[in-house]
Amino acid sequence: MKIPIISKWLEKRNNTSDLLNPRQWLYEALGAKRTLSGVSVNEDSAMRHSAVYACVRIIAETIASLPVFVYERLETGKNKAIEHPLYDVLHSKANEEMSAFSYKETICWHILLTGNSESLIVKNRNKDVISLYPYQPKDIKIEILDGRAVFKNGSEQLDKRYLLHIPGLSFNGVIGKSPIGYMREAIGLGMALEQFGSTFFSNGTNIGGVAKHPGKLSKQGHDNLIDSINEAYQGLGNSHKLMLLEENMDFMPVTMPLADAQYLELRRFQLEEIARIFRVPLHLLQDLSRSTNNNIEHQSIDFVMHTIRPWLVRIEQAINMQLFSAEERRKYFIEFSVDALLRGDILSRFQAYSIAKQNGIYNANEIRELENRNPYDGGDKYTIQLNMQDVGQLGKLTSDNRELIIKDNEIRVIPKNEIAIKPVELNINEKEARSIRSANTRTRLAKAYSGLFENVVTRLIKRERAEVMSIANSCFTNRDNQLFGEKLDKFYEDFKEFLNIQTKPVISTYADAIAIEAADEVELKDYDIDRFTDDYQKAFDYRYSNEHKGRITNIVAKAIENNKNPVEVLEKEFDRWEEKKPEQVSKEETVKIAGAVSLEIYAAAGVTKLIWINTGSKSCPYCEELDGKVVGIQESFIPVGSQFKPDGAELPLKIDSLKMHAPLHSGCVCQISPSW
Repeated sequence: MKIPIISKWLEKRNNTSDLLNPRQWLYEALGAKRTLSGVSVNEDSAMRHSAVYACVRIIAETIASLPVFVYERLETGKNKAIEHPLYDVLHSKANEEMSAFSYKETICWHILLTGNSESLIVKNRNKDVISLYPYQPKDIKIEILDGRAVFKNGSEQLDKRYLLHIPGLSFNGVIGKSPIGYMREAIGLGMALEQFGSTFFSNGTNIGGVAKHPGKLSKQGHDNLIDSINEAYQGLGNSHKLMLLEENMDFMPVTMPLADAQYLELRRFQLEEIARIFRVPLHLLQDLSRSTNNNIEHQSIDFVMHTIRPWLVRIEQAINMQLFSAEERRKYFIEFSVDALLRGDILSRFQAYSIAKQNGIYNANEIRELENRNPYDGGDKYTIQLNMQDVGQLGKLTSDNRELIIKDNEIRVIPKNEIAIKPVELNINEKEARSIRSANTRTRLAKAYSGLFENVVTRLIKRERAEVMSIANSCFTNRDNQLFGEKLDKFYEDFKEFLNIQTKPVISTYADAIAIEAADEVELKDYDIDRFTDDYQKAFDYRYSNEHKGRITNIVAKAIENNKNPVEVLEKEFDRWEEKKPEQVSKEETVKIAGAVSLEIYAAAGVTKLIWINTGSKSCPYCEELDGKVVGIQESFIPVGSQFKPDGAELPLKIDSLKMHAPLHSGCVCQISPSW
């Protein structure tokens, strides 16, 4: 009895089907498809064609060579998140065996040839991504089941939580399509022309003509003649040799068949066809027949914009979507840097830098960084041409383009160019101008340190959540509410040590930076803020622990009173804390430390009066009302116990404590300075 499927495969094929001359059924059985040109094309065989190999290599190596960074979102702009675990994976070391370059190059080859790239995501116990290992495309099968993508490695279904999938061009947006499969005929024709040329020169009898015999040769004579000609003249090394003729044979010269078939033109056309598939400029494939020195630079920029950039966006969005949690995506993102690819010649670059610097877009140190040069002191200032300022718009100038002159408890806004032109008429006080610059610098320091504070608070909350939820689950399962309170007290008492270890490096270094700036402002040479910093640290530890413990105690008590599950209520509260608290605590503490340290330095320098400076939003009615107000160094800017409601404010601020420095309210970033 014959089994139908097996018998079909075992039935005798015609005599022309063997491994040297396979029929279509054998090509398909081996995973390849034969084109109309007679050449089988798949992802592996296509890479043996020089044009395909070059296009894939150019794109893959270009993308792999670009630096990719993890960034942290700021209110305005972004910062490199060097401490994020994913930063090192994407920028330096993808896994134990592969550099970041090798990994990026590999996944690009996979996408360009098969339409998809899959990688294994390795995480640590904190669910941080610590390694990426690319799968071999042939090992992964993608299916759509019930509207969802299912990935299988053999018979094993892969967990999508640990899978990074980057699809190429796709019909459904999930499964990428292989460009090799779609462009099989064009690639096959190029491969056929390449094979024809190789066969022609390796096996062809290139004598440049035909020998004609006047008579009729016997079979033996014909065979002898063929053998002698092949032996003497076949092969590339014997081509175009002088042929000796016998028995009145005539020689008839012939034209090279490659020229008749326009072989070279066909090969050039197929090169263009394959370059068109991958959108690679011909000059990158070493075809300079239509390139000039003037247009190569523009072609290269076009290559970056229309070939490389779409691939970068595709990879960036896949990584942002799959390697960051929903919470992390609000704070972090990855991005390739293409600055190096868009660099022109040195004259063009420096002309562009000159324009950018003159218009306040770049400062000198930013330009030096682009040119891989070290910064220099004073190079962080932004400059602008004096004749480009609109005198009628002085009130709209930013703080970087103005000086605030404090005189008789009033603040005047003076354009810098006017100061430069008429310094005597304005009677500028050098100390006053220095104080304004110092206030702006302290505000920038606060922004620079905000990311460090947020990272620390994030770690604190994660620790709190793990411990508090463990206590809650054990106590409320047994309905032992009293035990929960006891364990909570014990946890937060012990937690202060962990809190101190985590926050002290950031608080102390930030306080030192503020102290240096404030001391320089008042020309104080000798000062010591170590004791003050220690006292502030203890106060912060106490405030943080008591506030969080009190909040948790109140939430649990209210949940029990309303017959709600305390565990569920706490989970929601910690969700809110992880989302909101790091930024809230960071903003408050950076401003509070800046004000407290500055006040300590001013007191040590003998300053007697302070002035409030609004270095934040000019649309805040509370901060605008205080802007320029002068008080004694021991006085509150607003009386304690009063309600502060300036014009334009919707609600009054209730002042419960001394306001000797900012923050005045949540989000306030104002500063204080001496009033000279």
